[in-house]
Amino acid sequence: MSVSADVTRRIRDLIAESGLVRGDRLPSERELAVLLGLSRPALREGLRRLVDAGVLVPRRGAGTFIAGADPEQLLEVRDRLEPHAARLAASAHTAIDAAALRRIVDDLRAGVAPAYVELRLAIAAASGNQVLAAAIIALTELEPAPAKVGTKVVRDMARVADRIVARDSAGAAKAMRRHLQRLGR
Repeated sequence: MSVSADVTRRIRDLIAESGLVRGDRLPSERELAVLLGLSRPALREGLRRLVDAGVLVPRRGAGTFIAGADPEQLLEVRDRLEPHAARLAASAHTAIDAAALRRIVDDLRAGVAPAYVELRLAIAAASGNQVLAAAIIALTELEPAPAKVGTKVVRDMARVADRIVARDSAGAAKAMRRHLQRLGR
């Protein structure tokens, strides 16, 4: 992972841990640098990347705010891409991919919230389609990382991973679509 990607991840993690949501103002640059133990230039690069990704929006004289994409639009795109990724992963995954999916599901069951995004990315990577994986990576960068993951999400994602490992393409896509429909309620 590059230094700027690590800084960006650390800023996103701080946003999630602080419970900041769309429209909230970030702490000042000076406060962020101290909180994250970063130099100001490294912090500025991470903030710039998040502004470029549409996660943050700077307002001259007012600070930097959480922007984020419209949640309904994100869910609509996720519904088009992620069931397809699950379908492809079911037929294209390797033994290493299967082991990674199982490990990540175990982390998710243990309450490790970042495992939700990690699992989505692992499914995308296991699809074998680099363009699809890149699109899903971009989607995860537009969303705030969940601070915690509920039992229904854990159960849904475990079902998706089980269907992928079992090489059930239709079942994997259906399980992912069911999960996304539940998120939309």
